[in-house]
Amino acid sequence: MPEIPERGLITIRTTPTSITIIIRVPACGARNGRITRFSYILFELSLVKRSTAGVEIRRGTIDVANDETVSSEILEDLNPCSTYEVRVAAGTDVGYGEYASSIVTTEEVGMKLLDKLN
Repeated sequence: MPEIPERGLITIRTTPTSITIIIRVPACGARNGRITRFSYILFELSLVKRSTAGVEIRRGTIDVANDETVSSEILEDLNPCSTYEVRVAAGTDVGYGEYASSIVTTEEVGMKLLDKLN
């Protein structure tokens, strides 16, 4: 599974039809209180039209239990070999922080088999 290098607390992994958001939850006592949730927005980017603006295709919240140190969400039913922008923001009782953004491309179907044959 390709993996975007960790940028702080967030890791992104892809398959041909899914993106997994993995979040390492920081310890209690952060600047605005304990993180209780993360908000995410998924955009599909159109490289065919050479546009940098994406179309929002999914939005959601990842809740964090009191004792969790890692939380994750799998975004399924995506298109193989497509480019997406994933935005994630941490939330406390005070509100949400700024979104962090990563651009990822889902794998091509059958790529792993070809790699093993070569």
